[in-house]
Amino acid sequence: MRVVYTDQSLESLEESLKFLLKVQKVPLEKALEIRKQLLDRADGLIINPHMGQYEEYLMHLGKGH
Repeated sequence: MRVVYTDQSLESLEESLKFLLKVQKVPLEKALEIRKQLLDRADGLIINPHMGQYEEYLMHLGKGH
């Protein structure tokens, strides 16, 4: 399986991290750690594509998204 990050998903991730930094006052090191953990978790789909949920709107493609 190949993991593709859309521009929208990366922008949403950055917005979430900015929120953590500015509003929640999370230290930069912690925000970077959270970012790494999220991306590592998503990349885990490469090795184990069945660990995520199935996407209802892509089921018509028949590729197990």
